[in-house]
Amino acid sequence: MKKRIWFLLPFAALTVAAFFLRRLTLVNGFDLQGLPIADGSWTFLILCCIAACALACAVSLRLSPRAKFAENFRFSPMLMFVGIIGGMLFVAGSLFVWKQAENTAQKLGAALGIVGALGWVGVLAALKKGATPNPWLQLPAILSCIPLFILRFRAWGLDPILGDYCFRLLACAAQLLALFYLAGFAFDRGKRKMTVFLSMMAIFFAAAALPDADAAMRLGLIGSALYCGSFSLQLLGD
Repeated sequence: MKKRIWFLLPFAALTVAAFFLRRLTLVNGFDLQGLPIADGSWTFLILCCIAACALACAVSLRLSPRAKFAENFRFSPMLMFVGIIGGMLFVAGSLFVWKQAENTAQKLGAALGIVGALGWVGVLAALKKGATPNPWLQLPAILSCIPLFILRFRAWGLDPILGDYCFRLLACAAQLLALFYLAGFAFDRGKRKMTVFLSMMAIFFAAAALPDADAAMRLGLIGSALYCGSFSLQLLGD
């Protein structure tokens, strides 16, 4: 475990760098028409993304298979605290979506997000009791991401400039997949390597997406990143 922690230190540095580099690209990386220009911040941001992906691969590929929930997770006050904070942020993001909803699909995603965060609390409660949580507790949070992901992508697709939304797209995709693979452990069918990799990518791309994301997306991405990240930290243990 201690050896793997050293991999997380440069990853954390890359994540912080991605946030600030993305802010630079938003200020200096586009011309007056909104088209990307050859600014050095783009180059550094791309290199930062490549390095983060490579580091996440290096960490996850060193892990041996371990599929059962009880083999990977144990209760700790820190996990409970971070998990609850993540759930609260996810609820707050879902409430923002509900308040701004323009159609039924958005309200459905928001409602599932609220129920999903409550399911996360149920997972943590089961973990505190030393039991394997009901697998379906994590399903609503996963389902909540799908309608919002589709609607956001449709809105982004109206803008022909990929650079405007690619990081938000990657962050939402990594969030959805990380939640999906993490839920697999409750079925005792977890994929340890893939879960760690996707959770790290969810954290990284959430940081890169924050500078130009709206409040609802920021809260949702940070909440899910905290939830998945706290569990994935235990997956790194021996």
